[in-house]
Amino acid sequence: MRRTAEQRLELLRGTRSIPRGGSTIGEIARAVRLEASKSAAATQGAATAWERCAPPGIAGLCRVGAARRGVLTIAVKDAASRFVVDRWLRSGGGALLRGAGVRDVRVVADPAGGAR
Repeated sequence: MRRTAEQRLELLRGTRSIPRGGSTIGEIARAVRLEASKSAAATQGAATAWERCAPPGIAGLCRVGAARRGVLTIAVKDAASRFVVDRWLRSGGGALLRGAGVRDVRVVADPAGGAR
């Protein structure tokens, strides 16, 4: 018995793993807005922890880039600044930040200007 094209299509629709949702643009916009607000809140919390823990000399060399899943990204403008920040993190600054809720710190080069 041969199936018609319509029967094969109905069979496929019934067994596919991705359900066809009735997502509206409003639901998608709400989901995007919620994700953006969560990301902004995480970055703000990590930035506050950085400002509270980092000495002024270190904080002046860099800026907070982003925070995602407990990883704080710090942007520095050059290798010398990166070295200074890395030394501070390894000599106890990283432990201070972990105590403030930051799981890990990633230092990246940002030639456009690390300092605020």
